[in-house]
Amino acid sequence: VRTSVVAQPVEAPSASAARVDWTSMSYNQQYSELFQDTPVEQLALDTKKAIGKPVKDAQATEEGATKVFASDVHAVGRRPLWAGRKWSLTDIGYATFLGGMHLIACLAPFTFSWNMVGLFFVMYFISGCLGITLSYHRQLSHR
Repeated sequence: VRTSVVAQPVEAPSASAARVDWTSMSYNQQYSELFQDTPVEQLALDTKKAIGKPVKDAQATEEGATKVFASDVHAVGRRPLWAGRKWSLTDIGYATFLGGMHLIACLAPFTFSWNMVGLFFVMYFISGCLGITLSYHRQLSHR
């Protein structure tokens, strides 16, 4: 019985991806180059090598870049945060949950009692001090 083996061509990373100089790019340019509507499985990126750190000055000169408060980093917004944004069902669910939690937290002053403050400190000691200590002992000593 004779069998023939037909070699299938293997797609190599594109020549442009192999020649990318990551260290001369801004954060925004690196993001766009890496994730430009390409599925993660098809990215031409050597995951065994680190990508060079982007240039902060290049990011500052990007169109629409704004300085992050109390930082030397500039950011470029990719979509509006609040107004003019399309809200998905997930966004609405998260916003409702977070807003509800904050409303419930506003009721906390009406439920105050010194007995509960004492219970808080007792439970904090039991779970924080004893619980973590016993967990570390079990995990590190009884392997």
